[in-house]
Amino acid sequence: MKPRKLNFGQALEGHVCGSPQLASRHQHTANSLLDVISDRQPKTVTSAEETSTTFLDLPREILSLVLRRLPDDRSLLETAKAHEALQSIIDREDRIWQSLCEFHFTPSQIDQRKTSDKTWRKTFFELKKYFGIREVYADLIHICCHCKALFWKTLGHPCLRPGSPSVRVTPQQFVDMLIYL
Repeated sequence: MKPRKLNFGQALEGHVCGSPQLASRHQHTANSLLDVISDRQPKTVTSAEETSTTFLDLPREILSLVLRRLPDDRSLLETAKAHEALQSIIDREDRIWQSLCEFHFTPSQIDQRKTSDKTWRKTFFELKKYFGIREVYADLIHICCHCKALFWKTLGHPCLRPGSPSVRVTPQQFVDMLIYL
């Protein structure tokens, strides 16, 4: 039986949030990744042959660099559950937690909580408790202060008053607006 080619766009129909340009860019990226995956036919650890190379066969330094790209503590902790090698790296490599701290918090916030006897992991969770983590979005909705229209910042807003100021609306604020209408 020949595997059927996945059509990323059809699978997400009606489930995409964001501007059309952003969704199109994500769809293109995902389709490129699916092409790479289908060309290389990667194996999982359980289905790999003795001579196959798996993700976990990569050098520890490379795995650590990949883990440093994860955006938050939840992603790290869930990844640690996948395999004991990943758990070991996440538990022992302070640099991963330092990267998270430097991404989510300002240097002055870090200086307030980091001490020489405290690990970066412990520091991260303290900082998260006191300051919350930084939220990053690919594109945000804005509301025009002049005409009260909602628009995607990257697409601009053809307001009657050029240069009219706008205020960003976070996803949570947008949901709240819809609930209380």
